[in-house]
Amino acid sequence: MTIIAILMFAGGVFVALLPGPLYYRGIGTIGEPWRFALSLLDIAIGIGLLMRSEWARLATIAVATLSIGLSIVALWSGLQHMRAIYVFAHFVSLPIDGFIVWYLLMPEIGRVFARPTGTAPSGENSQNRETSRHL
Repeated sequence: MTIIAILMFAGGVFVALLPGPLYYRGIGTIGEPWRFALSLLDIAIGIGLLMRSEWARLATIAVATLSIGLSIVALWSGLQHMRAIYVFAHFVSLPIDGFIVWYLLMPEIGRVFARPTGTAPSGENSQNRETSRHL
């Protein structure tokens, strides 16, 4: 989970530092303001994942699912135009995005994100409160 957070954060920083717009074959161009906004989103999601925020988990699932769809379109475009680098890049990114979605949808991981920060797992706080009432 920490690796996913670091990669989201690093990806956001990397894209923010790239000069000029981003070009996606078969999809279009993402201009400077949109690229910067997407970079900030990735950075915020990375920080949210490190803090174990539920919204960051759901946003990562959405971004990875969207990436799977876009990779399929780009993979098809790369195959049609015989672009080996596109085909290779998307054959690599598809299983990674699939793993991220699978991992973050696991019930154990969902419970980690659902728990409020600073509380003990599995009702330890309620047991401590009951014991202190009896003392």
